Amino acid sequence: PEEARSFILFIDDVHLGPQSAERVRSQLVPFLDREIRDGDWVTVVAPVSGLWWTARTAFERRQLATVVGNLKGAFIRDPFRNSLTNRDVITEYEAMRLEEYAGGAVTRSQLATGATSPSAASNATYGGNRHQIAQEKYLGAKRRIRQTLQALEAALRALSGFRGRKALLFYSEGFLRSPSMGDYDRVIEVARQAHAAVYFVHAGGLPTGLAPVPTGSVDDETRPGILVELDTTAAGTAYLAASTGGRTSVSNDVAALLRDAAAESSVYYLLGFAPTAGRDGERKIKVRVRRDGLSVRATDRYRVGGGRDKPLPPAAEALAAVADVTGLPFRVATLDLDDVPAGARKTLLAVELDAPPGERDRAGERRVNLIVDLRAAAGGKPLREDLELTVTSAPGRPAVATRELRLAPGVWQARVVVRDARTDAVGSALHTFEVPAPAGLRLSSPILTDVLDTADRPKPVLKLARRYAAEGALYLQYRVFGAAKDPSAGRPRVTAAWTIRGAAGVARQDPPSPIEPTSDGTLIRLVGIGLAGLPPGDYALALRVTDEIAGTTAERTEPFTIVAES
Repeated sequence: PEEARSFILFIDDVHLGPQSAERVRSQLVPFLDREIRDGDWVTVVAPVSGLWWTARTAFERRQLATVVGNLKGAFIRDPFRNSLTNRDVITEYEAMRLEEYAGGAVTRSQLATGATSPSAASNATYGGNRHQIAQEKYLGAKRRIRQTLQALEAALRALSGFRGRKALLFYSEGFLRSPSMGDYDRVIEVARQAHAAVYFVHAGGLPTGLAPVPTGSVDDETRPGILVELDTTAAGTAYLAASTGGRTSVSNDVAALLRDAAAESSVYYLLGFAPTAGRDGERKIKVRVRRDGLSVRATDRYRVGGGRDKPLPPAAEALAAVADVTGLPFRVATLDLDDVPAGARKTLLAVELDAPPGERDRAGERRVNLIVDLRAAAGGKPLREDLELTVTSAPGRPAVATRELRLAPGVWQARVVVRDARTDAVGSALHTFEVPAPAGLRLSSPILTDVLDTADRPKPVLKLARRYAAEGALYLQYRVFGAAKDPSAGRPRVTAAWTIRGAAGVARQDPPSPIEPTSDGTLIRLVGIGLAGLPPGDYALALRVTDEIAGTTAERTEPFTIVAES
């Protein structure tokens, strides 16, 4: 992460109408496919849908079309108002003025003309008890704002593991700046600590002059012009952008500001200075350069004193971060080992920890805390596992902890956090994997190892590190699912072959041979392969199975490395 450009696309589905959400979806998908380059880290966050997806690899980037395409907006500022017959029903901004400034409410026509003085506002008439209506509407608006700001704060904290100037693209129809809420300044302080700029993209699009902007909200016909809105109903979002060194964009091209943010994140200067003595609190700052024709993008204020918020526990901080935490190194894998006809499928999550330095030659037990946060690319409620486990390791071998998960077919992303209970060391890893649909001929996840358990019947000992000693042995076990049965014998007829390829071409191979099904029809094969004579280096093991009845084939390739020493 030290050298990567990092962006968060924060889709504020708390304050996003259906039409605005459609505009964001339709423009972001082709932009991300075209503009994001290798090495970029892109995280998409949406608080209502529970979406949190990070793309670092080509496979993860290919999922962005699905991730963004599932985003929805259901925000309606006032679902009870008939804009054609009752234009004076109180708005959120008017409710805030009335509650905060005791009589400072303004009508919609006054917003459009600028006649917003308290004396003019005092003549506004509303049905029922206007103070009660204003209080209820204002409380509802503040609840939504806090929901957005809490998610925004978490997203900004997640960028702290990266160097450089980071960008958070904030897609929203905007929200108020309430003078009685300190949440805005807390978010701004977190953004400064993370060196992140917030770029506010008004998802409603660009109107002409003061004409209304269609957003999917019921009050479109009487919505004030966009310039008025940025000072009223969207003042909170504009304030966040200005205070963090970002800026506000109102354009029909919702990807334009992302393009600018990417360019500005590529080159940056980090300036330091000692603030002058004085009272604690917020101070303004302006950065200027002596060369003409240049634009400076920098925060316009900073805070002195007051201290930072109490830090999160290390495990919680690692769970919330975009970048991996390396205090406790481990390997993680997900294995598809069972065949389930329909519904959620069994997926085995495995975590492998090397023995601590100085303890690798003796057996031992380790108590670990395992936290797994799971998100589907197709959306839906996140899943969480939080376990206390005892793992054992044999001399010279790593310890492996496993957990069986039941997940729907599709692409998933897991943030895995491991904490050593004895040392409090913490590590985390982001792991993206696919749960296959149960269709056609397919292979289980192969188990590759150099250790065989012969206590009962020969079976491989699970090992995630694909590094094997030269002159040793490699054991391979896999299952075959979805094979057709011979109508006459009622049994499948499947053949399998394997090939090992290295830098010089084919190094080992085994011709096709039949897999005999067990008494219950299971197709499983255990193979032992000698590595003697193969030089150290990187290799690929290619598996190929053929259904002789259906005439179909399935293939899978697994990389591994031969090392001079174990």
